[in-house]
Amino acid sequence: MTMDELFSAVLQLPPEARLELADALWSSLDRSDDFQLTGDAELDELIRNRCKELDSGNVVPVSHDEVMSRMNEVLAQCSSAITPPSPTN
Repeated sequence: MTMDELFSAVLQLPPEARLELADALWSSLDRSDDFQLTGDAELDELIRNRCKELDSGNVVPVSHDEVMSRMNEVLAQCSSAITPPSPTN
């Protein structure tokens, strides 16, 4: 079976099964392996370091919803601090 055939077969699975498979595949990788993730050595190192920080518990992940909520709060504060110029006649 080729990778294309395998990929096509996997896409036929229900979303929950695809998620379970993706999780199992991700867990099977040794993140310390010296393989290229992106083709950019600097970015690969950043990704590996970030994974190590997460795995060690040195950093706590933040959900997308929390990031968006915090960002909206900051943007609201910024926009309230900006006063539009008065129109001149």
